[in-house]
Amino acid sequence: MKFRFAACVMAAVLLFTAVTACNSQTTGKRSRGSSDRTNTTEEAEDPGELGIDPEKALFCSCSCNFAWGYSVSMTYILGNGEVYRFSNGLQFIASRDFQFDPEEKLEYLKQYSDPIGYVDTDYLMELYKKAYAFDPDTPYESNHVMCDYGQDIVYLAQTDKSDDWVELIVSGDVEYDYDSDIIDDFTALWEDLGDHMDRCDDVPSWSVYTGEFPIVSYQCGYNPDIFGYVDPTTRFVFEDYNEFSSAANYWGLDRSMYEGLSEAGDCKILVAFEDAPTTGYNLVYDGMMIRDDFIFFLPSDDYCTPAPGSLQGDAMDGFVTICAYPCFQDVDYFVDNGWSTFTLPGN
Repeated sequence: MKFRFAACVMAAVLLFTAVTACNSQTTGKRSRGSSDRTNTTEEAEDPGELGIDPEKALFCSCSCNFAWGYSVSMTYILGNGEVYRFSNGLQFIASRDFQFDPEEKLEYLKQYSDPIGYVDTDYLMELYKKAYAFDPDTPYESNHVMCDYGQDIVYLAQTDKSDDWVELIVSGDVEYDYDSDIIDDFTALWEDLGDHMDRCDDVPSWSVYTGEFPIVSYQCGYNPDIFGYVDPTTRFVFEDYNEFSSAANYWGLDRSMYEGLSEAGDCKILVAFEDAPTTGYNLVYDGMMIRDDFIFFLPSDDYCTPAPGSLQGDAMDGFVTICAYPCFQDVDYFVDNGWSTFTLPGN
């Protein structure tokens, strides 16, 4: 299921646009029923028929804040109890659409990182049974309680009761008061999560960007001015788009492929070249992961290399990946971590 990451983002955006003056008025997204809580007698339904996929997220906790930049972090608890997490933080590109697929980010975390911990499965099943018993259409009140704090949401990610993930706990600038004792019980259980989780030591923090900022990756062909560069690295950082554009003209890159990056605003431009020894390669990327000071691009669905033993044409080829990266670091930060600057010949 493709989950559009809209609820958390829209809650924050609406708050910052409509409640910047700290409006404390209570509003209701759905009409509430009687003043008595309607779910006090609900029994937890048997989740056996639904089934739990141990390799997919069962619960997800999301925190986001757009008040002073762009900050989103998500913690996933899989059906087998494994816990993964990413934390993203950048300058804000107002023109970008920040919707993304959190399940895609989880797949990258599973492929390139390790779990940050493990949740006791008996406790996890308690959480699940309580969450599954909750009716996603339960009425609630939406209250504006803070400003610029951000939004925190806990989701049930596996359920047959909704096409999207189900919001269970909503807190922060906007809080949801559900007309359900089940949510009260679930919240009490969730607050004990730390007591039922074994944390892994020395697991690095990851950022996973899969659409928050523009990345262009394509076949540029072999160019000796690029791949014959005296520095062994083929990763370059530029102060801004204009500086990059001058180098791209020298390299003979097709302007039509990257000129859209000029609309990204005040961004560093990261450029990575890869040469291919024969045909049969498609070294293209559409995302980025960052661990501490290490940055690498994520292969797209179209990424491929020749099958072992396959016959390939004897022709050198090249690929380029260009990223508008709205970070707070200066160029020296990248240079200190393996990137190079580029100076046009004669300058």
